[in-house]
Amino acid sequence: MRVLILDLSLDWCSEHKHLWTVYVYDEVQTLVPKLCIQTAFTRCSVICRPISGGGCFFKRPFQNIVTTTDEDAGSNAISRYSITDTSLPFNINSNTGDITISRPLNREDTDHYIVKVSAHDSGWTVSTDVTIFITDINDNAPRFSRPSYYLDYPELTEVGSMVTQVSATDPDEGFNGKIFYFIRSQSEYFRINASTGEIFVKQQLKYQNSTGASSININRHSFIVTASDRAVKPMMSETTVIVNIVDSNDNPPEFDPPDYFTPVTKSVKVGTKLIRVVAQDKKDFGLNSEVEYVITSGNSSSKFKLDKTSGWITIYVTGTLDREKEEKISLRVLAKNAGSIRGADIDEVFVNITILDANDPPVFTQELYDVQVSEGLSPGGLVTFVSAEDSDSVPSWSRFSYSIAPEFDKNVFTINPKTGQVSVAAELDRETTPVYNLTVLAVDTGTPPATGSATVIVNLEDINDNGPTLTTAYAEVMENQRAGTAVTTLTASDPDLPPNQGPFLYSLLSSGSANSYFSLSPAGVLTTSREIDREQISDFYLSVVIKDSGVPQMSSTGTIHVKINDQNDNPSEPRSMEIFVHYFGNMFPGGSLGDVKPQDPDIQDRFHCSLIPPSSGLFSAAGHFRWSELRSALDTVMHCSVVRGPSNQREQKVHRLTTSQSESL
Repeated sequence: MRVLILDLSLDWCSEHKHLWTVYVYDEVQTLVPKLCIQTAFTRCSVICRPISGGGCFFKRPFQNIVTTTDEDAGSNAISRYSITDTSLPFNINSNTGDITISRPLNREDTDHYIVKVSAHDSGWTVSTDVTIFITDINDNAPRFSRPSYYLDYPELTEVGSMVTQVSATDPDEGFNGKIFYFIRSQSEYFRINASTGEIFVKQQLKYQNSTGASSININRHSFIVTASDRAVKPMMSETTVIVNIVDSNDNPPEFDPPDYFTPVTKSVKVGTKLIRVVAQDKKDFGLNSEVEYVITSGNSSSKFKLDKTSGWITIYVTGTLDREKEEKISLRVLAKNAGSIRGADIDEVFVNITILDANDPPVFTQELYDVQVSEGLSPGGLVTFVSAEDSDSVPSWSRFSYSIAPEFDKNVFTINPKTGQVSVAAELDRETTPVYNLTVLAVDTGTPPATGSATVIVNLEDINDNGPTLTTAYAEVMENQRAGTAVTTLTASDPDLPPNQGPFLYSLLSSGSANSYFSLSPAGVLTTSREIDREQISDFYLSVVIKDSGVPQMSSTGTIHVKINDQNDNPSEPRSMEIFVHYFGNMFPGGSLGDVKPQDPDIQDRFHCSLIPPSSGLFSAAGHFRWSELRSALDTVMHCSVVRGPSNQREQKVHRLTTSQSESL
């Protein structure tokens, strides 16, 4: 027990409180090393109080017991101790100040506690903070980060290479938490760094082919690694390390046989399998024993396709094998493992392909013949020559003849079966068919025959073989117009192409009296040559000659109908009529007696008629007739005979009526 002693007297009036920290140490002697461990300290607080002539104060620092001194006595002396925070894992004896633990402590959870302790007398309370440090004991074993370690490790790796690293942790302090590693049983192939947990290979490992149940784990190495702390009574834990030796690609595949030969006809179809190359890797295993194939040369035109897995070579593009150009083809094929390649771990082989002849169809020197011929070309005239070639080595395959495909009209064109001359067989007319599209064939004498084809487009060139056609067929003009009055401008059409069309030249056919009334310019402008009286001639039919601009010039004749329109240029003439009326009482009033319209050669007059002088009511006259102008009144005599009664007695009375007519438009 240590006692806190005053060196000087305390004066409450000068300083009410004194505060300092007192540390307590013990020494724990272990085997190795010697540790100096701080176990506790307390902050002592002495409060000067004027009451009772003194106060209580802590007598010594904390070890297991908290004590105080109080100069007072009797009822003013210290009566009890208490801990302010009752949730802490400590109890204090209220009489003696002994501090004890109330529940187990775990340094790894909380390594120290600050406990506020109070001392009470009858009048005052004094408090101090007691810091309690929890001393570590070796109560935790090291713990590996993984319960086991499993890894694949390639064969033939250099000695001393690191395989993996194990790792463990220990929450204890000092030597209780310091870890070292070791392999529990000595390993022939592996060693471990005691400090870092790194595992290294001690000698080179070789993958071995494992077949059968007895050797299923021949390439698997399993060992136990222990992690231990360095306490006096150490604690340990273990983990299992499994190293699976895997095959490395250290052997190239090998072809067998070293060369391949195969024939193929040049007419072989796309997708046909030609030959299969095979290479094997008998010394490697798994992925490293699988073989892939690649064509490295000889396939510049991509005629062939190689399946990289199976090794089958097939025809890739149709129509590319031409024996006449290339009789033999040599492909270089490389075999490699599907795994990684190291250095020259490959093998190569040549595949020699011989192309056999087949009956190829004749081939035209041009796929398209585009020719121009005149539509005036006579039957038998030359259109063009077509030409084909057949380079087959068999004579019957190389002989062929020309023909025109049957779906085309052979009556218009013919072809010489030997020379390929295409000729006209019938009259041509560009205006009916301007372009012909023919398919010509070259058929050899093979069995079955092979056929080549080409297209011949025949464009007909125009000649001036059609006269123009008058398209203006009707015109009108008013009568009495002065000479030179324009009637119309004629137009025409021509099915030929320029320059065999317009401009057209127009003229009137010289025959016919109608020509004396009209004039026609070469440009087609029709005019009157003199005044025309419609009442004499109302319609003219003129014959017109039209010429085109082609060479030779073509002409035709057309007719235009010219209608003369009427003017009111003629006076009306009165006319007399005699009308007999059978009168039966009063049944007739309002009946029509007759038409008193005057006679007029004009056709579009309008008249107004009236009685002069006005009638006494017996007769009336009315009429409206169209005319061009108002004329003077005309006299009309109307004779009426009236029969009275059913007795057929006739009483005749003649009334002379004078009517007035007026013309107006």
